[in-house]
Amino acid sequence: MWRDDDLKINSPVVVGGLGGSGTRVVAQILQALNYYIGSYLNPQLDNLWFTFLLRRPAKIRTFYTPEIIKSLKLFDSVMKSYWGKSFRAKTKLYELAVEFMLHNYVKRSRYKFPFQAVRSISHHHYQSEQHNWGWKEPNTHLFIEPLYRLYPDMKFILVLRHPLDMMFGNNFNQLYNWYHLFNLPKPNKRNEKELMLLFYDAAYSRAIHLGQKLLKNNFCIVKIEELSEGENETKRLLKFLKTAESEKYFDIVKKIPNRQLTFGRYKKDITQAQYEQYEPLCKKFNYNY
Repeated sequence: MWRDDDLKINSPVVVGGLGGSGTRVVAQILQALNYYIGSYLNPQLDNLWFTFLLRRPAKIRTFYTPEIIKSLKLFDSVMKSYWGKSFRAKTKLYELAVEFMLHNYVKRSRYKFPFQAVRSISHHHYQSEQHNWGWKEPNTHLFIEPLYRLYPDMKFILVLRHPLDMMFGNNFNQLYNWYHLFNLPKPNKRNEKELMLLFYDAAYSRAIHLGQKLLKNNFCIVKIEELSEGENETKRLLKFLKTAESEKYFDIVKKIPNRQLTFGRYKKDITQAQYEQYEPLCKKFNYNY
């Protein structure tokens, strides 16, 4: 059953960005504001139903494929518990579980995660008393356009972090999973840091272009450093979510963001020559040294 009217009436707030950019902080804020963000979450507050249904790089080879729309519709039905628990529907879930195992999408939990996801979906009941809903899963920035087709009134929060912090981090999962979508060379341990910056540029440039073009005022860019350093960015985010008028919410939410010890980690590893090489990219996204 596909309910287009319901989607327009009660559109979600979606949070995405590169892995390790700080999306969890925004998810914590949504939870504090009583948003329902799913019932199957990891410690980073990723919605693992979305992960299970859409983080499938072997199947999703382009940005425009019927598989994406089909999976997003299934995700909506899972979040709202109207997916038909028929033999056919359950068979589809187990087919996805087998796909996860065959392609080893979750390396440290190759066999456990897929069947846990199926079990979670099968036993989920929508928390209908929570009118506001959404989810956080970093990979969602790849699906802004099909998400807009399904939820034309959705709000999207794109979380940025300093590109050099991302380069000198250890979360290159999206690069390895999705390099093919951006026509990048296949990453390996020797070239992953350089490719991470190319991926950062391509992925964020695309997301910002689509978000501003399609969603307009319903698209919000949040720099995790600014969100963690002062109250102004928190107030701006609350205004975007239309909760800025509530002092009660602000008093709760302002305590969540905090400055991470890993902010600026690149400074201990980068050479002056490297910085000069990468400075144009940093300035493109309004980051300084």
